[in-house]
Amino acid sequence: MLAALSGSPISGALGLNSAKYYYVYDFWNDRRVGKLPGSVRLEQDLRPGEARMMSVHEALDHPQFISTNRHIMQGYIDLPRTEWDDARMRLCGTSLVVGGETYKVIIATNGYRPRIATARHASAQVRNLNGNPELAELSIDRAEKGPVEWSITFSH
Repeated sequence: MLAALSGSPISGALGLNSAKYYYVYDFWNDRRVGKLPGSVRLEQDLRPGEARMMSVHEALDHPQFISTNRHIMQGYIDLPRTEWDDARMRLCGTSLVVGGETYKVIIATNGYRPRIATARHASAQVRNLNGNPELAELSIDRAEKGPVEWSITFSH
């Protein structure tokens, strides 16, 4: 599989800005592909019959979500709101969770360190993902299904 990040979608490209950087995360294999310049072509070797679902997010200057474990739409359905509060150095969001299943949000830390996670009417924890300081994982657990408001406080 080969796709240019920038260029015309008519010619098979994704139409992104070649001057910006993008996080690419592989949903099915639960791994970060990388932080890629918009000028490159994304290349993946697929086994016969294999499919991949990649989330692509423009890299920002503060912590941001780049993937969830809940839905292949990667936040479009299960994460209707996120916002960064620069004054409090806090990433907040609302996630739609399934009761009794751990919901996970993958965060690109962008030079910040996660300190503490909280969630309304649920338990939450945040940790660096696989010892990588560039990625954090927010885990939310709740017995009932429904929306959960959460936040992660960061430091520099």
